[in-house]
Amino acid sequence: MDQKKQMLLEYKRTIDLVRSLNIEMDKTNQVLDINSPLLLSIDHMVERAIDVTEQLFEDSFHMLSWFIYDNDMGKNGFEGYIEEEEFVIKTVKDLVNYCIKLYAEPGE
Repeated sequence: MDQKKQMLLEYKRTIDLVRSLNIEMDKTNQVLDINSPLLLSIDHMVERAIDVTEQLFEDSFHMLSWFIYDNDMGKNGFEGYIEEEEFVIKTVKDLVNYCIKLYAEPGE
């Protein structure tokens, strides 16, 4: 499997996991205190899953974290720039295409 397909698959898996865990956190938060050990553990799992995926693809700019949190999983439609070229990032596919170009070796 080429890098782009693998990255797309893993980023989608991580984002799906984050979405699922966030839903569970919201449900649990209605019953438990925000600082409960269970909620803190779920939050830690979310952060760890993101970190591991970013490390796997050497995502040194933490674009996956940016997409999930700052860009609200694409809902904000924020842009990324490479040498003055603008990339609107609304989907995981947009994110992966941007990352592939961002991390490409010069001349690729």
